[in-house]
Amino acid sequence: MHQHILGRNVRVTENVKKHISDKMFKIKHYSDKIIDASIICEHIHNDYIVEITLIFGKKIFYIKHIDNDLYIAIDALFAKVEREVIKLKEKTQEHRVKEAHTKSESAHEYDVDVETIFHKPIVDIVEGVMQCKLLGKHYFVYYPIKKTDDMYKVKVGSTPIFLFKSGDDDSYIEIARDDEEYYDDTWSEIEIKLVANHIVEKKKSEYELVEHNASKAIEHLILDKSRNYIVYINSITNYPECIYKESETKFKIIKVLDF
Repeated sequence: MHQHILGRNVRVTENVKKHISDKMFKIKHYSDKIIDASIICEHIHNDYIVEITLIFGKKIFYIKHIDNDLYIAIDALFAKVEREVIKLKEKTQEHRVKEAHTKSESAHEYDVDVETIFHKPIVDIVEGVMQCKLLGKHYFVYYPIKKTDDMYKVKVGSTPIFLFKSGDDDSYIEIARDDEEYYDDTWSEIEIKLVANHIVEKKKSEYELVEHNASKAIEHLILDKSRNYIVYINSITNYPECIYKESETKFKIIKVLDF
């Protein structure tokens, strides 16, 4: 299971991390289907806001709690999580017994897998396409090498480029942005083709990057039948990530660590 603990306007100490990890350890005892958990602790005025996005098998939960004491907020949050997980487990068992489909109001049914990129792939666009082909994937995430005036030095992009296979074997869609415009909501969506080890740009358009949690991003992707991918700003980590739709009910979340 992947677990991410982040802080906004508050220092997440080792004691706080251990407190959260102990709570997660208890939750994991209920099921081995917890895939990913992102927890953020935020301090606004006199309040602590603790939020969690939890991927549990085919379900995605988004829960938060507010209190003027951080530890109380964490305890109350995980009490809510525990109730939801127990309720879902009971409904799953009931489903197996009755062979009936039961829907939870607080979660959506998807088959979700998470791939976290722990290292920083640094390549140029041609090598990025070649890596995608070599790995046999429909997507690849990398940090671009950019040319400088000094031929002996290279510049590495500060944010990732998201590459998705499109059409034939040598056609791809690239979602990228200019480093100087990180907080602009608009990125570029570029149709490219690999021709004789060179990249040919076929079409370029604007791509609106919006803030989502994972469940909202999946819902958006389901409604948009024209795409099998979405790149968005994770509302928990405030960092870009993407989801690739492998089928109508199967999704792959690709998380990139903020290096």
